[in-house]
Amino acid sequence: FTKPKIINKMEEELISFKVAKLAKEKGYKEPCVNWYNFSGLLLKDSATKQIPSNNKKFPSYSAPTQSLLQRWLRKTFSIHVEVIWVDTLDGLYIYHISTTGNAIRPDSEMFDSYEEALEYGLINALNLINL
Repeated sequence: FTKPKIINKMEEELISFKVAKLAKEKGYKEPCVNWYNFSGLLLKDSATKQIPSNNKKFPSYSAPTQSLLQRWLRKTFSIHVEVIWVDTLDGLYIYHISTTGNAIRPDSEMFDSYEEALEYGLINALNLINL
C-alpha cells in the first residue's frame, strides 16, 4: 500500500493584517490561535488562543479565517457577504453585500480568486459599521 501524494493542501484563508486591524477597530475581539503582532507579523497556530491586546505601544490583532469573520459580521451586524462566480471560463468572481431591510450594496469589480473577492467584500462590509 502506497500513500497517495497530496498535490494541493486545502487550507482556510486567514484574513490579512489590514482586515484584522479594521475588524478590531469595528469590535472584533474574539480570541484566536492565529494572530498578528503590532508590526503585522502573523503568528500561526499558537498553543492557546490569544486575546487581542489593546496595549497602545504593542497591540495585537486576531487573525480568524475569512469564513469566521464573515459569520461574525452576519451574526453581530446582520451584514451578509457572499462571493459569486461570474465567469466559469476565466474563473472570475465578484462579492455582494446584503444588510438588514434588504438594502443591497452594488456588486464589486472582478477578482481572480474567491478568496480575493471575499477579502475585499469583508473590508467593504466592515466599513459599513459605524460605532
